[in-house]
Amino acid sequence: MVKVLVTFQPGFESLAERDVRQADPRAKMIEALEPGLWLARGPLDDAPDEPSSFVKNLAGAIAIRHLHPVSLDALVADLPELVAAVAPLGQAPAQALDPTRSYAVQTRIVGPAMGPKAIEINDAIAAALAPLGVPYDRKAPDQVVSVTLAGQRVLAGVGPTRDNLSAWPGGARRFARVEGSPSRAEHKLLEALEVFAFEPKGRALDLGAAPGGWTKVLAERGMNVVAIDPADIDAAVAALPGVRTYRGTAERYLSARGAPVDLVVSDMRMDARDAARLLLDFRPLVAAGGHVLTTLKLPERGYLGTLDAALEILGEGYRRVGARQLFHNRNEVTLLLEPKR
Repeated sequence: MVKVLVTFQPGFESLAERDVRQADPRAKMIEALEPGLWLARGPLDDAPDEPSSFVKNLAGAIAIRHLHPVSLDALVADLPELVAAVAPLGQAPAQALDPTRSYAVQTRIVGPAMGPKAIEINDAIAAALAPLGVPYDRKAPDQVVSVTLAGQRVLAGVGPTRDNLSAWPGGARRFARVEGSPSRAEHKLLEALEVFAFEPKGRALDLGAAPGGWTKVLAERGMNVVAIDPADIDAAVAALPGVRTYRGTAERYLSARGAPVDLVVSDMRMDARDAARLLLDFRPLVAAGGHVLTTLKLPERGYLGTLDAALEILGEGYRRVGARQLFHNRNEVTLLLEPKR
């Protein structure tokens, strides 16, 4: 029986549970450690120390932004006991650390702290694992010893970073705020590019661009961007090389039928179904090999029906490359799409 801890945005329990069921109909959520952090159980006939198709299938999850395997679930009294319990996982037969690939220890503390801080726990476990000779890399590890500490209860497991869905504990990907940035919305795009491993190139349209956070990110990557919005674009963004502004609505720009582009991005505040219809109208402007990267805004109630309806509309003209509720998303989902030909 495989167990994993899954992290998602509180309020999106229904979507997270659906993610788990779609990974395997026999799987289910079994315990909430806190809002947005649940323990899920895979199929009962899965061996706990073998690679699980259930975990692999969770790569297609939308609501779940981070997960980690749980092969240890125990009570510990202090830091030495915690280290003694977790360190052997690095040598477990099936989940042993690969000595040729880098690793990191990531600890998340839930609720009242037992005492030591996360970084102290990480360092203590890494010191215990040092004799194995596995290269340690906090910034870009290939594999992770994942630890969640809830009071005196420790849940831990070892696995490839890619299986965790995010290289950051709990999926909490944070970016430094750059002086002069027009908005924090650019962090949403930065995270999407990272999560989807997508490097945009060429020409882009930014629908609903004001004040210009997404346009700035794309321009700084060398793209030529048309920033479309009836409102003003930040003057510093408008002055960036490759940026052209269009003062008007996306619908009005569409009627002018500009040249095809390699990327259409949208973070417009509109109903997800209306946004999907608009993006469907923009499909002829997406060049061969091009993409659409968009957020879909969802209501607090009935969000599953709205999301499914929007995805169905988009499915008429696009293939879904990636879909995830990112750390920087709130009541929304981010999609990467490519046109059907």
